[in-house]
Amino acid sequence: LSLHDALPISGTLMPPTSPPIKAGNEPRAMAIDPSGRFFYVTNIAKMRNGPAILGFRVDSRTGALRKLPTSPFSGAAAGNGLTITPDGAFLYATNFSGKTIAGFGIDQLTGALWRLPHSPFKAGDTPGQIVSCQRIGDSCKALP
Repeated sequence: LSLHDALPISGTLMPPTSPPIKAGNEPRAMAIDPSGRFFYVTNIAKMRNGPAILGFRVDSRTGALRKLPTSPFSGAAAGNGLTITPDGAFLYATNFSGKTIAGFGIDQLTGALWRLPHSPFKAGDTPGQIVSCQRIGDSCKALP
């Protein structure tokens, strides 16, 4: 996994100035919190209940990623989809082989994840992608 630098005027992508980082065995989904400070990647864990979410701090000046000291996080062993709520308080990851969705709180200072009570939640047959939305009146506006 590597980031590309963008030229401020044209937006042209340039090769990164920092080396690529390791993002697990099989990276599947990525999400950045609304503040732009934390970046998470799901991957297929080699062991059934092994760690499956990697967390990184994003350098606001350079865009470089640094692994969070408490990463990786377990609880979504077959994470295929990932989303963060609009307020940046919660992260949800699908577990397609377990037919569940794992829910985590996000520590706003450190980016560390903690599993929500009663998580994982049953989610039907092989949940794949997941998206967060923001309620606007009687509708829900999907977020990237």
